[in-house]
Amino acid sequence: MRSHTFSEPVILSVQSIPEHPSAIRMRLPEPPNGDPDDEAFLYRIGPDIFGFFNRCGHVRMPMDLDDGKFFDLEGMIICRVHGARFDEYSGSCVMGPSPVGLYRLLFDRLDSPESSIQITGWEGPIPPN
Repeated sequence: MRSHTFSEPVILSVQSIPEHPSAIRMRLPEPPNGDPDDEAFLYRIGPDIFGFFNRCGHVRMPMDLDDGKFFDLEGMIICRVHGARFDEYSGSCVMGPSPVGLYRLLFDRLDSPESSIQITGWEGPIPPN
């Protein structure tokens, strides 16, 4: 598994991150494949925050078909191109044609009045279950 630390972290307000099954998409510096147009997506499940890059390990296409819909009816992350399913907590591929899981965002919670996170980098791809 690879990992990378951003040269400059990205700070994001926790209030701007929607509750699962919604997600916020955003561009981040230094994505895993080097494409500056790659986006990541983040969401909350209760107090926990999760974030992954929006690329399937199968064909490296955006999983949401650019409409921001990342989850199937059971709440798992779905690649809407070929139907691969990924665990919404770990990003590991649990079903479908992807040989690997997703690239997970790394972040720290900041002690601040506005409750923010600092996205520091990424790791992945997450091994399959």
